Amino acid sequence: MKKNTIILAAILATLPSLALAQFSNASNLGELLALLTSYAGKVIGLLVTIALVVFFYRIVISIYKVGSDPKAVANGKTLLIWGLVALFVMMSVWGIVSFVGEAFGVSRDGRAVVIPQLETRNR
Repeated sequence: MKKNTIILAAILATLPSLALAQFSNASNLGELLALLTSYAGKVIGLLVTIALVVFFYRIVISIYKVGSDPKAVANGKTLLIWGLVALFVMMSVWGIVSFVGEAFGVSRDGRAVVIPQLETRNR
C-alpha cells in the first residue's frame, strides 16, 4: 500500500507540468523531443536522488542493527550490495545514453533536436 502511495504521489507531482505542456511553444517534432528530453533528464535525476537517499538510509539502519541480530546484519549487507549494483547500473545507463546521444548529435541542454532529412530537388 505504501509503495502505491509513493508511485501515485510521483505521478501527481508531474501532472502540472504535463497540463502546462500546451504552453511550451513546441511547434515541431524537434522541439517536442527536446522538451521530452529535458523532462526525462529531470525525472532521471530525481530517481537517482531517491536511490541515493534510500541507500544511505539502509546504511544507517544496518549500522543501527549491527549488534542486535546477525540475520538482520547479513540481510542488510545483501541489500547494500544490491543497492550499490543498482546505483552503478543507473549511472552506467545514464552515461551510455548520454554518449550515444552525443554521438548522434542529440543535445541535453534543451535546444532543439536536429532531425536528419533527405535532400529533395524541385522538378
